[in-house]
Amino acid sequence: MSTDVKPERLFLDYNAGAPLLPEARAAMLQTAHLCGNPNGMHEESRHASMVIERARDQVAKLVSAKPNEIFFFPSASLANYFLVTSFKHVLTSPFEHPSILKAIEGVTSAQPELTSHLIASNETGEIYDVERFFARHPDAKKHSDMSQAVGKIPINLGALSRDIGLDFATISSQKIGGGKGAAALYARQGKLPLSLIKKLFALGTPNASAIASSGAAAEKAYSTVVRFESKIKPLRDQLRSRIQSDISNVVINTPSNSLPNTLNVSFPGAEGESIMLLLDHSGVAVSTGSACTTSDSAPSHVLMSLYKDLSRDQAAEIAHSSIRFSFPPDAPADSVDRIMHVLPDIITKLRGIS
Repeated sequence: MSTDVKPERLFLDYNAGAPLLPEARAAMLQTAHLCGNPNGMHEESRHASMVIERARDQVAKLVSAKPNEIFFFPSASLANYFLVTSFKHVLTSPFEHPSILKAIEGVTSAQPELTSHLIASNETGEIYDVERFFARHPDAKKHSDMSQAVGKIPINLGALSRDIGLDFATISSQKIGGGKGAAALYARQGKLPLSLIKKLFALGTPNASAIASSGAAAEKAYSTVVRFESKIKPLRDQLRSRIQSDISNVVINTPSNSLPNTLNVSFPGAEGESIMLLLDHSGVAVSTGSACTTSDSAPSHVLMSLYKDLSRDQAAEIAHSSIRFSFPPDAPADSVDRIMHVLPDIITKLRGIS
């Protein structure tokens, strides 16, 4: 009988969904018994409401906002959809999450009432100059999807509201190690239109357990931000260097100003999905881009927009051959060695088939 022990799998798809933190799991279990509707008035309802208010404080503290500026939603996608569909004229960047782009299809952006630009890309990790984008339409309200940035880099919504006039921001629980089924929409005090306030009551009963886990993850995220910068960024940079030195003809899609855990690379001549599956077979979990769009055979809209100056065929080749590595905060020190032990042979094999 073989005594070989398979090495533990290497999870490098953190941007798709962070593993549930022990603190978040404990918060869910501790509140799972609550039967009261947080919107009610009796004692059981008050217990559930107190759980949500505590989470509101925890999330607000993480992003330097006021607790009464935090509104919970079942998902970040729903929060995005809820906000952008509340305005008739919306202007966004071409790099936005599908929950925003699909929601505004056919909506005119002339003289926008709302402008939206994510602060960091989930696919390439690029950190954007949102101030420059918002300055083009100073009279419009301003929203930023911060799902990928919160927990990876410091975010101060109070300062952003003061300095660039940010009105709204989206925060995802599952991207910081909280439970699925919870997200938050930041709305600067006094900036939430009455029509949106009325729509909030249509969201139904809040998921107190999921929201509690979100709050617990928010508390843990302080130390996570530090670890991403001090421990994970050097690993990411090492992987970039090793790929460029050990594999020919690669395109680095992640710029220098980017999230510390994210590296997006294209390997022309090798299909991204095939690379992903062979890495998976070798015990390494990565993705070909956003988890929200991997079921779509169309090339990444983010990379197509990034390379809009190339021909469509050239841009599509880069997009279809791309792989996103997104490190978790506890990635093993030997992560790069483990990747590079298998990746060059995979690329050589696939290019040979091609």
